[in-house]
Amino acid sequence: MSLEYYLLCKKNFDSIISNLTEIIEKYDTIFSYTDELDMVDSDYLLDKFQPIDSKEQFNIRLNYATYCRNYCYRKAQQACSHEFVTDLIDINPERSQNITFCRICEYTLK
Repeated sequence: MSLEYYLLCKKNFDSIISNLTEIIEKYDTIFSYTDELDMVDSDYLLDKFQPIDSKEQFNIRLNYATYCRNYCYRKAQQACSHEFVTDLIDINPERSQNITFCRICEYTLK
């Protein structure tokens, strides 16, 4: 596969991971308020939508997407003809740091 393919996949998996993380956080919010409902409403909500099972499925998908993103990142690093650049980034308002990274695949030298 080509470098462009792996970079495209990595970018899309980054987006998927972000979205799944947000969904899981929303389920956590639902769980935190479900205990405050009276039992009739709570039982209906949990039986109808099964949020615990849904959250577990999203966690499985999140783990798989993370694995795929990391795989694509490694493959992109291997396929890339690195073009390293050095840049100054702000750590906080009073402090900056130089970093060296590949402008193509974003691999960072340590």
